[in-house]
Amino acid sequence: MLVMAASMGMSAQNEVKHFSLKPIVGLAATTFYGDGAQGSKLRWGVAGGVEVEYQATQKFSVSAIPMYGMGGAMLEDGDLVWKNDKIMIPVLANYYVAPGFKLSLGLQPGFVVKSSLYAKINGNSVDFDASKSTRTFDFAIPLGICYEFTNGLSVGILWHMGVTKVMDNEMIIGDVNVGKDDFMNTGGVLTLGYKFKL
Repeated sequence: MLVMAASMGMSAQNEVKHFSLKPIVGLAATTFYGDGAQGSKLRWGVAGGVEVEYQATQKFSVSAIPMYGMGGAMLEDGDLVWKNDKIMIPVLANYYVAPGFKLSLGLQPGFVVKSSLYAKINGNSVDFDASKSTRTFDFAIPLGICYEFTNGLSVGILWHMGVTKVMDNEMIIGDVNVGKDDFMNTGGVLTLGYKFKL
């Protein structure tokens, strides 16, 4: 009986050869890693988007999640924040290991829409444009884990490891050449979504 109930739950959620749509919102936590990333700490922010999924079989699906996410890192013990916000498009292969429970792996192109250094100096807020030093195209490997309830609600974690360097050119602030380091993005989003069939 439990097996039958589980199968019915899987069938209700994953109708084969159908598309589904899932708006998502999330809490993002990102940082830098690699050469020059010493001292980088998590920057917390928000993310949001929508997942379009095609259910090829009961167990396997493919999906894409165009989403906007706040990124970057806290630097210098929080005195400096590198805001590296972007539009990301994770393209995922999903495998349902149990009813409602899926694991995901894919490729993630991203497009930087804001890159700036934020600091407080003598009580004043300063936001320095870092776009001339930042690579506009970002590429990462995303991994995901998600549980979908039979009522359509879902919770998940989508984590990514960047494979392209954040900096494209040397950074110059005023008359000071800060230089160029070879660090990359990494981080994750804790998501809440609602899935419905198209």
